[in-house]
Amino acid sequence: MISAIILAAGESRRMGVKNKLLLPISGEVLISNFVKSVCASNVDEVVVVVGHEAEKIEDVLQGQPVRFVENLRYMEGMTSSIQTGIQAASAESEGLL
Repeated sequence: MISAIILAAGESRRMGVKNKLLLPISGEVLISNFVKSVCASNVDEVVVVVGHEAEKIEDVLQGQPVRFVENLRYMEGMTSSIQTGIQAASAESEGLL
């Protein structure tokens, strides 16, 4: 089993006030387009780590075959989101992306 961990918890500070994951790209929200591509691959599980604006990210991805996990420590940086995603991945996973 292969699990994909998508990090979607950050504040996009370098982008300014906008959350880059919620920006429209070619008529579709960036995170939605990316998640659809990952889900279409051969991975067995998709875990989306949310934090900042978690509700908005979850709303955009509603109906996608993903599992959400909230990183309550997202302000500590990306490493905390990676740790949260690894802990949430299935115990049966043989590999993580």
